[in-house]
This record gives sequence, C-alpha cells and structure tokens, in this order.
Amino acid sequence: MLKTYFKLKIALFFVIFVAVVVIFFAVGGASMLVSEARKNIPQQVKVAFGGYNTRFNMKYDSPAEE
Repeated sequence: MLKTYFKLKIALFFVIFVAVVVIFFAVGGASMLVSEARKNIPQQVKVAFGGYNTRFNMKYDSPAEE
C-alpha cells in the first residue's frame, strides 16, 4: 500500500513538473512571437490596441513609429 502511494506521489510530482515546464516554454515562446510580430505590425493596429500595449511601448520603440 505504501509503495503504490509513493509511486503515485512521484508520478504526480513528475506530471506537475512537466506541466510547469510546458507552460513556461509556452509563455516564453508566445512573448517572443509577440515581440517579433510587433516589429511588423502596422501603426493602425497598434493604435487600435493602444490601451493594451501601453506597458510594452515604454520598453520597446518600434521602427514603425518613426
């Protein structure tokens, strides 16, 4: 009984660990894609999403804004 409980605990830890790693890479990849895409987004689209992107605009000046 104790052995199966221990195995379940290891399996649960492994599943959670894998999930965290997958989420981490998903978030990292998404933010990388967003920053790459932002370089090619036209000014109109950026103005339309201006309220959402104000945080990023402080950190990143795109060449489209020249």
